[in-house]
Amino acid sequence: MFDQLENVVKHYEWINQELARPEVAINHEQSQKLIRELHGLEEIVATYRKYREVSSGLEEAREILETSKDTELLEMADMEKDELEQQEFDLSEKLKFLLVPKDP
Repeated sequence: MFDQLENVVKHYEWINQELARPEVAINHEQSQKLIRELHGLEEIVATYRKYREVSSGLEEAREILETSKDTELLEMADMEKDELEQQEFDLSEKLKFLLVPKDP
């Protein structure tokens, strides 16, 4: 799933680069096609970026739990870990849903 998501992000970035090219910008038909495709990928890309952000925060919280001796910090990291695990799960489920091909 994550390889597929990385490919979607790369394709999204490629479309943005194409739309910035003058020869594409003056070709109304081509630019409209790319814009429609870009809009179709925006939610997937935004959700995946949020997923990566949450995963990174979760890693940091787990690292604090493994290395810290400060009880107050451990308590905060444990609460954050629980919240981030739920967010990661929710985002993962949303990504699975978003990757299901749409009916034409």
